[in-house]
Amino acid sequence: MTDPLDRRAGQITPFAERPSSRYGPRRAHARQSKKHRRLRRAVLVLFGVVIAATGGTYGWAETRLDRDVDLGAYGDRPPPGKGTNYLIVGSDSRDGLSEDAVRDLKAGGGGGRRTDSMMLLHTGANGSSLVSLPRDSWVTLPGRLDTTTGKTKRPEGDKLNAAFSYGGPEL
Repeated sequence: MTDPLDRRAGQITPFAERPSSRYGPRRAHARQSKKHRRLRRAVLVLFGVVIAATGGTYGWAETRLDRDVDLGAYGDRPPPGKGTNYLIVGSDSRDGLSEDAVRDLKAGGGGGRRTDSMMLLHTGANGSSLVSLPRDSWVTLPGRLDTTTGKTKRPEGDKLNAAFSYGGPEL
């Protein structure tokens, strides 16, 4: 038998008459099945990578949280009422970073503590509520010790995130 695609013979054999071992539907189905298996494997691998990356990121972030502020240790607090308020502050301090790390992270200059976010959590008998405090809100900061002069400053207006850089979570 001649090759069905041999143009020198003058004719091209229609697909239905071609030998099934070379051009038939079985081979096309096998190719399609291989493609589907590859696609399924790729999707499963991608799904596994996403799950592993999400879990790894959560685990890493959980170990990096700093929970060293005891809000009950400060005096001059009002008597306890019904419920408890917590101030949650996200800080992006650059303390402890080497110059190479600052450069690699493109963290910029300047030292001290800064805030990324501030939230107020109230828990009580009627449930809990969480309020995000805009960090650029103009507020009156209480009197504090000025670290440059050593004198106590009077209450003054400033941005909310400035309180954290001036006196940390205590202020």
